[in-house]
Amino acid sequence: MRLKAALLVTLVLALPVAGACGLLGVGGKVFVDLMKKVPGDSSSFSYWAIDKIDGDQDLWDLYDVFGDSPEAEQIKSTGLVLSIVEHVATASGFGSVANQSARLLKGEFNLDDMEDRLDRQGYQKTTTYQETGIWTPPADLPYQPLALKSDMVIVGDESSLKACIDTGLKDQALSLYENPNIKLVAERLPDGILVYLEKATTGSKEQYPEIVAYGKSYRKGSPGMLELTAVYMFQSSSKAGAALGDIASYLETQGFSDVKTERQENFARATGRIYVTDFVEGLTF
Repeated sequence: MRLKAALLVTLVLALPVAGACGLLGVGGKVFVDLMKKVPGDSSSFSYWAIDKIDGDQDLWDLYDVFGDSPEAEQIKSTGLVLSIVEHVATASGFGSVANQSARLLKGEFNLDDMEDRLDRQGYQKTTTYQETGIWTPPADLPYQPLALKSDMVIVGDESSLKACIDTGLKDQALSLYENPNIKLVAERLPDGILVYLEKATTGSKEQYPEIVAYGKSYRKGSPGMLELTAVYMFQSSSKAGAALGDIASYLETQGFSDVKTERQENFARATGRIYVTDFVEGLTF
């Protein structure tokens, strides 16, 4: 199914640091709660509000991207209904060689029932780490190990699972959310059905001189439309201003129209429009 609506995109400038602290937690940002459960050295983070996406017919093409993922197939293989998953967060680029990743699937999981299902599927409870069971699938199944909690299933290799478990148990002091630059960006993003945050690296999709970090939050707007808020953080106001033209050009090459940009201090703002059809075609989970 191809959606025929347009995606309204608003890349919104962050407020000055002194006035922004009170924004944290306003509206109960789910993605922030999940950021507090992933390692602080993660280079990127994404969040999907699966329950909201599944509940809106205009967004079912987005849901299909999740539904076709290996993690969704792994949940379904246990006999659980996929709608039990309400939120999914992905952290990547952490660990000693910066190549570890993990996915956090949050929902109303019944821990005893889940363990029973895994046992019947041939999974082995290979270890209990920090009071959290880690289950390894049979060698003939194309799935990753799972860490089970009462409201969450974490998917990844054993080292990645332990890193996330450790982060969640240490008052989030070592979490991605506590990274100063990422925190400044996250505090300025609204909650959304899709949220992305990234530390600027040579591998980032968007490359601008002296960019530090950026984030984007997509929200459902009027029927058939999405609104995107994104924050770009730079080393200085001059670099933020100098990047406005490149930001506009990048958005236009991605299919955005009516692109407008502006700057305030060391953050940038842009607005534009794009068809959801085009957005979904380039989307990966």
